[in-house]
Amino acid sequence: MESRLLTITVDGTNKFFSWDAHLPVGNKTHAYYHVNQKGMFSVFGEADHAALGGTALVRARQLRYLKIGGRVFLIVGVVVDAVQMGVAGYQSYQQGTVKPLVRQGVKTATGWAAAWAGAKLGIAAGAVAGVETGPGMVLTAIGGGLIGGVAGYFGGNWIADWIFEN
Repeated sequence: MESRLLTITVDGTNKFFSWDAHLPVGNKTHAYYHVNQKGMFSVFGEADHAALGGTALVRARQLRYLKIGGRVFLIVGVVVDAVQMGVAGYQSYQQGTVKPLVRQGVKTATGWAAAWAGAKLGIAAGAVAGVETGPGMVLTAIGGGLIGGVAGYFGGNWIADWIFEN
């Protein structure tokens, strides 16, 4: 599992700032939750491999749980779609036509594509909505991404149902 929880980079340079969560590797000792940075001390005031504390530590843990939760939802979604494709394949076999399998394939593809696009737009909209709250912007961006992803998924399924109207 990737250890980076949050990364801020400067385009065109090798400057970055990130929250990281992993045990020490090699000869560098550091806390499990720590900062990785290069060239960003003057911006954030945190040294490389400095331990996260206070509210930063709480937020880092929350981001880690969100990351793990997101991966769990991804795996569940893939399994559900695989089962639905299997059922559609069986129906196609029973009916002697590929129509149920093609319909489910289009429904799955449009659902995933629209969910991805909706999540990206939702993150952007949530970030804009929370720009005045400072640290709260992360929460509004995550909320916007969740809402946009769900809306995109159901919108993609609606489009597929509309295409394959009986």
